Amino acid sequence: MNIYIKYDEEITRGDELTIPETCDKSLELLQKEFLKWMFDKDVDHKYWKVINDVKVYCEYDSTAFVDWLNSNVFIQGEKASVLKKDIETDNKDFEVLYF
Repeated sequence: MNIYIKYDEEITRGDELTIPETCDKSLELLQKEFLKWMFDKDVDHKYWKVINDVKVYCEYDSTAFVDWLNSNVFIQGEKASVLKKDIETDNKDFEVLYF
């Protein structure tokens, strides 16, 4: 399935992703699990902005979500991918996740 990732409800642009339909979890649950992982300071990942050896905040985009999906959900078989970045999100058939 194709979905849009957007960063603000007021902005009409976003990223288009394709997600395998083999997962029995909802997109909202996947997003919740991703965000929990992303902001868990016990988890070391490349998205942390570290200042003076302290994890301060995360810098991420739709690619981070896809990387997490492919490492934690779609480990074997089909993979999620970013199809297009910064495009008009005008296909009303696509679900939208806001980050």
